[in-house]
Parts: sequence; structure tokens; C-alpha cells
Amino acid sequence: MKVLVLSDTHIPTNADTLPERVIEEAKKCDCIVHAGDFVSSQVLEQLEKFAKTYGVAGNMDGEKIRRRLPKKQVFQLEEILIGLFHGRGSPFRIVQTVEEEFSDASKDIDMYIFGHSHVPYHEKKGGKIFFNPGSATDSVFAPYPSFGLLEIHGNSVNARIEKIG
Repeated sequence: MKVLVLSDTHIPTNADTLPERVIEEAKKCDCIVHAGDFVSSQVLEQLEKFAKTYGVAGNMDGEKIRRRLPKKQVFQLEEILIGLFHGRGSPFRIVQTVEEEFSDASKDIDMYIFGHSHVPYHEKKGGKIFFNPGSATDSVFAPYPSFGLLEIHGNSVNARIEKIG
């Protein structure tokens, strides 16, 4: 299973549209995961046309997104249980914030996908994968625009950050 992972697209604040490279990947994926801060509900609607889309509302998302999407969710892709949350508070302690948010279900979750900081992050901690795809449209708060790709086979995950540009 091939999965496109996005967060913090901030459209139309940071860009008018999703980058062409993201759209190309969306067309090839089995599903899409967005960790919030779409800003425009049109981004969600566009992604849903390409593939099954899992998403959460971020702190910059308006009422339309907040009515459609939860603040956090847990779902399964193949044999991988994923905790999805945008994030909150200081971007410097985002991993700890994600752990706290899922403390009730942490023993079962295999992978955490989050955003908020705009900074790409991919680490394994305590047997769990922590993955932030960065922002596909921001290079002010982020070192470079980026997105994530996952290849999931059963209970195996190959995750990588893709730079744009």
C-alpha cells in the first residue's frame, strides 16, 4: 500500500494550490493522510477525489473543516495502527505533545503521524514511528517544502520524507 502524507498545506495562505509534485503522487497512492491545517476545505475535497483520505483538523482550520474532521483519530492501514493528530503548543516539544495526546491508546499504536511544526521529522522511539511530513508549501518556518510517502506491507512500514524543489 502506497500512502501520501501531508500536513500544514495552508492553502491559500502559503500557496494558491498544492504543488504539482504532490498532485502527481496523490494520483499514484492507495490513500492519503493529512495531519491538519488544510486551511481551505477545497484542499480536502481535492484530495478525496484522488484516494481515500484520512485527516484531522488543525489549529488553523476553519469551521467547515472542524465540522468534518476530528481533532485526532486512530485508524489501521494493513496491519499498522496509526495515531493521527495535528499538534498543539510549542513546536519544540511536539513529539511529547503527541505522546500525551494518545497516552490512553499508546501501547497499541505503531505509528504517529502529526504536523504543526512544519518541520519534517522521522524517528523511531520506544518501538513507535513518529512521522511529520513537514509542509508542502512552507519554507519560512520549515527548512524546505516537503511531504511524506509510506510503503506499507502487512506490519512493515517504509517511511520517507520527500523534499520539494
